[in-house]
Amino acid sequence: MAFDTGAAHSRQSPIRTAMKAVLPAVALAATLAFAAPAAATTYFLDYASMNTNTDGVMKKNGQVVQNVEMAPVKFTAFYGTGNTPQTGAIGGSFTLIGWCVDIYHSIQMGNIDLKYDNKYDLETNSKYTSNTPWYGESDLTDAQIDQVGRLVHYGTSLYTANATANALKLSAIQGAIWTVINKPQGYSFESTVSGMYSQNVSNKSYVNDLISKYSGNDYDDYVPMNIGVDVMFLTETNKYGTKSAHQSFAFVPEPATWALMIIGFGGAGFMLRRQRKYALAA
Repeated sequence: MAFDTGAAHSRQSPIRTAMKAVLPAVALAATLAFAAPAAATTYFLDYASMNTNTDGVMKKNGQVVQNVEMAPVKFTAFYGTGNTPQTGAIGGSFTLIGWCVDIYHSIQMGNIDLKYDNKYDLETNSKYTSNTPWYGESDLTDAQIDQVGRLVHYGTSLYTANATANALKLSAIQGAIWTVINKPQGYSFESTVSGMYSQNVSNKSYVNDLISKYSGNDYDDYVPMNIGVDVMFLTETNKYGTKSAHQSFAFVPEPATWALMIIGFGGAGFMLRRQRKYALAA
């Protein structure tokens, strides 16, 4: 089943949080990928699945323009160097939980065999409606990028804990990610899911209330403070920025990436301590 979204920037975002936010992210990332090559930049998305009971709508200036499924996507993925998993895969498959950061593009569920890379940063929204790259996009602020990062981490932690039990929250987080990126251009996202959350509250009302909270300026009242903001962004190789691309995804960095970052921090701290010691000795 396809769901609609678009194509915005990929790669690892700048570090904007204190180290206390890094360590919980390392523990979370360790549950998501296995034996990841440190320098890998090519990802083969081999198989995709998602919760399709997450109906919603995208609106532009209050008018419905698109039906959407608001949920993260679970990929079977490979690192690689060739053109297909069969010819370029490095090591075995791993699971990647992807959060769409785009609108207007689509990706098919099931067997997909698509080649993605992390060459770009998340820097703009995704109004790519022509084959002219970067046509109609707007720059994102650091605050928008950080909020999306926090939501990606929080949503992934909920998915890892219990994707079924947290389905409504996961739907709200996906809707909030789209809202944060696209609200300044007049877009909004609403759940249309059926059923009752409680005796007096429908599932639709529950999800829409969470979308408002997660995408609002005081979102940190509803997202744990120890949730990191640094994520990886994937875009379809050689198609990014045009209407021919499938949407891009944000996900929690693989353990090898975080390990290298921590080693770098540790090395910097060691050198600082050495410099201070020598200064005292002098």
